Amino acid sequence: MFYALLATLPALLLLSALASGSETALFSLTALDREDIRHRAPNAARAIDRLLARPRVLLILVLVLNMTVNVTYFVVSSILTLQAPDPVEATAVSIGSVLAIILFGEVFAKVIASTRPGSVAMRVAHLLLGARGLLAPVLFALDRFAVAPLARVVHPDPNDSRVRREELTALIDQAGDALSDSERHMLREVIWLRDRRIRDIMIPRVDLRWVEPDWKPGDALPPGQEFVPISNDGLHRNVLKTIDARCALVGRFDACLSDPVFVPEQARLDQLLSLLARRGVEHAYCVDELGEVSGLVRIEDVIDELVTGVSATDADEVVMLRLGVWRVPGRMPAHDLAELFSVPEIERVAAKARVSTIGGLVLAGLGRVPREGDSLDIAGLRLTVARMRGRAVLDVEVCPLIPGTSDA
Repeated sequence: MFYALLATLPALLLLSALASGSETALFSLTALDREDIRHRAPNAARAIDRLLARPRVLLILVLVLNMTVNVTYFVVSSILTLQAPDPVEATAVSIGSVLAIILFGEVFAKVIASTRPGSVAMRVAHLLLGARGLLAPVLFALDRFAVAPLARVVHPDPNDSRVRREELTALIDQAGDALSDSERHMLREVIWLRDRRIRDIMIPRVDLRWVEPDWKPGDALPPGQEFVPISNDGLHRNVLKTIDARCALVGRFDACLSDPVFVPEQARLDQLLSLLARRGVEHAYCVDELGEVSGLVRIEDVIDELVTGVSATDADEVVMLRLGVWRVPGRMPAHDLAELFSVPEIERVAAKARVSTIGGLVLAGLGRVPREGDSLDIAGLRLTVARMRGRAVLDVEVCPLIPGTSDA
């Protein structure tokens, strides 16, 4: 009996290492790691996506499995200690089991998982997904009646901070003659800066021009572009250098080249300002969750957003076609559309659809690739697709609806 129980310890040790390592591996995956897994093992990638779609449930699952295995391990080791033939063996089992669970079940498992998260995640994803299905009622009960209430106590609803910002905005509005209208507007924009994302103001990749790596000082540059990337893959992932067209045009070729700076398109504008100040640069390339270049953002875009509330490029492209009808670019952020037409509901619709531009609103509302002439009514505005390029919505006609005329 003693040796039969002793033989179970390595198996329990392995299960403990798998549970501990899987937590580290899955929560250490980067966007590039997940994209690599999609190419190497599509089935494992789908399992990982399903697990990480509910991170709190995944964490509860791993902790339940780890705790169950570890408790079983220590129960068995305690029985072995009591049944040991002599005190020396009892001491060896007691000390050895503790050292083994610390070294192999925790330390080594987490080190291996952190150094090779993709490989470990691919091997444990299906096992964890199956365990989640078997333990679904237990996980639901723990999440609903234990973890979620505790989370609300430890980390209150973030809407509380939003209320404070709204109160501060109301205080600015009540400042009377102490502030001018432009000062009020700028202060309101600064207060809400944390809610704005880089993708709302960036210049999209479709509007950027680049040059090949064989570009030499004195060669022609794309017109009307302040910063020109040098790329060898069509500006998808690789930006080798950036050319400052202003320096190149005046012949300062020694100062016209700089290394690229990258920033996630989902980052906040206040984070962008901190990054630009820390790196001492005026622009950065935006990348999506797959690591591909999605646009370019400049410090002047942030300033335009603070001063006017609408980026200068997009504001220049808003054209009144006739009374009550405007043409706006499809890339215009939904936030800017809401401000231009005083329709805050647009922002809520965009957030619910998880889009940030007018073109994205049209695509989400239609549920398919739009065609020129397609229209839909959203929050009191009629949006009509005026011009397409491939699958991209270039221009949209916006017409405020008279109450009672909506087709929706």
